[in-house]
Amino acid sequence: MDFSNTFCGEHFSSFVEMLNSDACLNHIFLLSVDFLLLFILLVILVCKISLRKLSSRAKSDGFSITSGIFNGCLGLGYIAFGAWDLKEKHQEYRTVLLLVHGITLLFGVFALIKILTLTTGPLFLHTFIEVAEGRESFKYEGYALTAGFFLAKCLESLGERQWHFRSRLIGLQVRSLLTAAIFHKQLHVLNSAKKTHSPGQIMNYVTVDAQKIGVASSAALVIVILTVLVNSPLAKLQLKYQTNLMISQDKRLKAITEALAHIKVLKLYSWEKHFMDAIKKLRSEETRWLSSVLTQKGYYYVLFWHLPFWLVQEPIRRLPDVVGAFIEAKVSLSRIVKFLEEPGMLTRDMKKQRQDDGINLKIKYGEKVAVCGEVGSGKSTLMSLILGEVPYINSTADVYGKIAYVSQTAWIQTGTIQENILFGSNMEPQRYRQALERSSLVKDWEMLPFGDLGGQKQRVQLARAIYQDADIYLLDDPFSAVYSHTWTNLFNDYVMGALSGKTVLLVTHQVEFLPAFDSILLISSGKIMKSGTFDELLSKSKEFHDLVNAQKTTFVPECQEVYVSKRPKAAEIELDNNVSYEERDDVVIVHTMFVVGQCIQSYKLAIDLQDSNVSRLKLISVYTVIGFGLILLLILRSLLTVNLGLDASKSVYSTLSSSLFFAPMSFFDPTPLGRMLSRVSSDLSIVDIELPFLIKFTVGSIIISYSTYVILCFVAPEVVLVIVLMIYVAILVQRHYTTSAKELMRLNGTTKSLVANHLADSISGIMTIRAFGQESRFFFKNLEFIDKNARLIFHTFSVTEWLILRVEIICAIIMSFWMLDMTLFHRGSSVSGLTGMAFSYGLSLNSILVLCVQWQCMIANSIISIERLEQYMRIPSEESQTVQTNHPIPGWPKHGKVEICDLKVRYRKNTPLVLQGISCTFEGGQKIGVVGRTGSGKTTLINALFRLVEPSDGKIIIDECSVRYNLDPLSEYSDDQIWKLREAVQEKEGGLDSSVLQDGSNWNMGQRQLFCLGCVLLKRSRILVLDEATASIDNATDAILQKTIRLEFANCTVITVYVQLL
Repeated sequence: MDFSNTFCGEHFSSFVEMLNSDACLNHIFLLSVDFLLLFILLVILVCKISLRKLSSRAKSDGFSITSGIFNGCLGLGYIAFGAWDLKEKHQEYRTVLLLVHGITLLFGVFALIKILTLTTGPLFLHTFIEVAEGRESFKYEGYALTAGFFLAKCLESLGERQWHFRSRLIGLQVRSLLTAAIFHKQLHVLNSAKKTHSPGQIMNYVTVDAQKIGVASSAALVIVILTVLVNSPLAKLQLKYQTNLMISQDKRLKAITEALAHIKVLKLYSWEKHFMDAIKKLRSEETRWLSSVLTQKGYYYVLFWHLPFWLVQEPIRRLPDVVGAFIEAKVSLSRIVKFLEEPGMLTRDMKKQRQDDGINLKIKYGEKVAVCGEVGSGKSTLMSLILGEVPYINSTADVYGKIAYVSQTAWIQTGTIQENILFGSNMEPQRYRQALERSSLVKDWEMLPFGDLGGQKQRVQLARAIYQDADIYLLDDPFSAVYSHTWTNLFNDYVMGALSGKTVLLVTHQVEFLPAFDSILLISSGKIMKSGTFDELLSKSKEFHDLVNAQKTTFVPECQEVYVSKRPKAAEIELDNNVSYEERDDVVIVHTMFVVGQCIQSYKLAIDLQDSNVSRLKLISVYTVIGFGLILLLILRSLLTVNLGLDASKSVYSTLSSSLFFAPMSFFDPTPLGRMLSRVSSDLSIVDIELPFLIKFTVGSIIISYSTYVILCFVAPEVVLVIVLMIYVAILVQRHYTTSAKELMRLNGTTKSLVANHLADSISGIMTIRAFGQESRFFFKNLEFIDKNARLIFHTFSVTEWLILRVEIICAIIMSFWMLDMTLFHRGSSVSGLTGMAFSYGLSLNSILVLCVQWQCMIANSIISIERLEQYMRIPSEESQTVQTNHPIPGWPKHGKVEICDLKVRYRKNTPLVLQGISCTFEGGQKIGVVGRTGSGKTTLINALFRLVEPSDGKIIIDECSVRYNLDPLSEYSDDQIWKLREAVQEKEGGLDSSVLQDGSNWNMGQRQLFCLGCVLLKRSRILVLDEATASIDNATDAILQKTIRLEFANCTVITVYVQLL
C-alpha cells in the first residue's frame, strides 16, 4: 500500500477493501485550506506586532493567535512524525503499521483543521463584542464576522468529522483483527489450555474484550494524556476494579455456558432453581465490582466536568470516557494476549516432540484394528495421540495418509445436514447418495427435524467421514447410541463394506464385532496390554476373556396431573417496575438544577462585571459558593446515575435468567448456544456499563442545549423563529437517520451472533475440525462472518457522521443568524457582559448539540440490545410444576406406578405426531425395557414422562397422584454416602475434589455416564429412567452397574431405553 493510495482513501474496514475515488481531491482541498488558515493567522500576528500599540485586548488577541499557530505547528509536526514513523519503523512493526499507518497519517491533517478553526472562536468573540457595542472598525464588519464565523464552523465540522471517522475505522480494524486472531488461536491451541481458558472465556474475549479494545483505539491522538492519567492513583484503582469485573464476568459466563449447554439434564433433575441461584451468586460478585467501576467512573466525571474555561471544557469532560475506555482496553488486551501466548498445536510433520508411556503401535495400510478396554483405560486418549491432540516427548508418531475421524460425542455444526456431510468438499450427487445409504440415513431423512436425534447425529458424522474418502478412519465408539439392528447393518455395510481396503481403527464395547478385525488392542491403564487376533487373545489373555464373557444383564431401567409456571412469580416483572419513576425523576431534577446553577453563575458574573461598585472579593466569593454547590449537585447526579444503572441491570438479569432457565426445551433445541451466550455477554454488558451514563449524558445535553437557546433568545429575542425552525429541521434529519440506523443495528446484532455462534461451534467440535484438516476453511468462514459484521459497523458509524455533520451545520446557521440579528437590531444597545456570555454559550452549542444527538443515537442503538434481551425475557415459560389446588401428597411417588393414557406428542405446532396415541401401564417395582429403531420415539416418550415436552393429547398418571459437585450439586449427601456410591460404580481413583473441566472434557464419555448414574443412585427415586445409560461403557463395567441397579432399585420402577439387544 503506497502513500498515494493511503492519502487518497484506499483502506480496509476489516478484511474487505473499500475504495473512495473522490477522497484524494477532498484531502488535497482540506490540506490546502489548512495551510491557508495557518498563513492568515501568521499575517494577522505580524500586522498586530507591527502596530507596536498593543492594548490589553490586543495582547489577548495576540496570545490567541500565537496559540493557534502553535497548535497548527503541532498538527504539522504530528504529520511529519507519522511520515517518519512510517519510513523508519515499518519493518519492525509491519503488522500493526500496515493496519493503521495510513489513517493515522491523516489524523494530523484533520486535527490541524479542527484546532485552527476552533482557535478562531476567541477572536470572533472579542471582535464581535466591539461590534455589538457599536465600535466596529468598518461599516460591514458585523456581516463579515458573521460570514467568517459560518465558514470557520463549517470547516471545523468537516475536519472533525473526518478525524472521528478515521478514528472509528481504526477501532473497527483492530477489533476485527483481534477477533480473527482469537478464533485462529483457538483452532490451534492445546487442549490443556482449556484449564485456564474455558469456552465461555474465549467467547467473552470475542464478544466483550475485542470490542472494548476497538473502542479505545479511536483515542490514539490523546495517548500521551492517557499515559499520565493511568499512572495516577485514581486510574490504578479503576484498573483494579475493571480487572476484577472481567474476572467475575468470566466466572459467570463459564457457569451459564455449562448450564445452558446441558439444560436438559438440569430439567430432568429439576435443578434449574439451584443452578440459577448458584449463577446468581456469581452475578452478585460481578455486580459488586460493577458498582465499583461505575462509581469510579462517576467520580471521574465529577472531577473533569466542572471547569471554568468554555473552550476547553468539552475536550476535558470527554477525558473520563477516554480514560475509562483505555483502562478497559488495557485489561481486555492483557487477557487476550495471555490467551494468544498459549502454546499451539504441533503439526503432524513435527514428529519428535511427543510422548506416550510405553505404547508401541504399527498399523499397516488396509488393516482393521479394534481397540477395547474398560472405562477410563485410555482408548480415546490413543485416538487423541494419533490425531496429535495430546503432546508427548521422546517418541515419534508417523501418520501416512488422509485421516477421517468420528468422535464419541456427536458433533453437528449449525447449518444444513448437507453442509455437515460435505464438510467443505464439493457436492457429487452419486457419492453423496452412497454416503447416506452406507450410513443408514435414507429412511431417517424425513424424521430429522422432529427429535430423537442421538443416533442420527452419529450417523451424520459417519456419513461425513465416508464422504471425505480418506485413507485412515479413526472411529471412537460411534455405534454406542445406535439401535442394535442399525449398528449391525452399519458395521457390515460401513466398516466391512464401504471401508474395505481402508485403514480403520475402531474403539468399541460391542464384543460381537471383534472376530471380524485383523487385530485387536486390549488397553488398560494407558498401556497396550495385549494385541493380536480375536482367537489369539481369547486363548492367551484372561483379561480379554473376562471382557468378552462379562455377564450382560440388560434391563431398562395417584395420581394427580402435574402441571404451573416454573418461573417464579417474583421474576415476572417489567424493568419499569423495578426502576422506580422516582429514581429516574431524581436524576432529571438534579441535572436540571445543575444546569440552572451554571446559567445563574454565568449570568451573575456577566452582570456584576459591568457594575463598578461590585468588589472583586464579592465576585470571587459568589462565584466560588455557586461553584461548590454545582460540584455537590454533580456528585449527587453521578451517584443517582450509578444507583439507577445498577437497579436496571439487576432487574434485567433477574428476568432474563428466570426466562432462560424456565424456558421449554422447544426453545433450546433450535436455538444455537452462541446466540444465547451473545445475549448474556455483549448485550448484557451494554446494559451494565454503557446505558446508565448514556442516559445521564443524553438528558444533560438536552437540558444544556435548551438552556443555551433560552440565553440566545434572552439576548436577541428575534432569533427565536430561526431556532425553532432549525430544531424542526434537526428533528427531521434525525428521524431520517434513525430509520436507517436502527435497521443497521439490528443487522449488526444478527451478524455479531453469526460470529459468536461460529466460534461456539468451532470450540465444541475442534477435534473433528483439526482431524479433517479443516482449520483454514473454518478460519476463512470466520473472516467472512467478521467482514459481514464489519460492513454493517462501517455503515453504522458512517451514517452517524453524516448526521452529526448536518447537525453541526444547523448549529452554525443558528449562531450566524444570532450574530446577524445582533448586528441589525442590537448594535450599540446591548450589554457587553451579556453579549459575551451568550456568545460563549453559542460557541459550545456546536459540541453540546452534537453530543446530544450522538448520545441519543447511541441510546437508540443500545435499545437494539435491550430489544434482543427483551425477546429472551419474554420466552413463553414451561407449564406449571403443580396445580395450586391439586398438590401431590407428601412423599409422592410412593409406589412408582406409571399409567400412560392415549399419549400424543408433537415437538412443534403443524408438525407430524411423534407419539401417536400410546397407552400402557407400568406397575410399581416393574422393570420395563423400551426398544425401537433410531427415530422411533423412545426418547420422546422419556421427554414426555419428564414433561420436557407437553403432550398434544392424553395424559401420564403417576402413583395416583467437582466430582462431589457433579455427583451432588445440591450438597444433600455426606462424603461417606458419595464414597459408597463411587465404590459401587468402580470409580474410586482420585478424590471427591478431583477437578472437572467445562463439559467434563478431562473425563471420557464412559466416565461421564458413570457420574450421571451416580447422581441417580444418590437420589433413590421411586421411578428410574435410563436412556441408553450404559451405551459407552464396556461389558464388565456394565455388568457391575446392572448388578448395582438391581440391588439398589429392587423395589423401584425402572424404565430403560436400550439400543443394543443381545
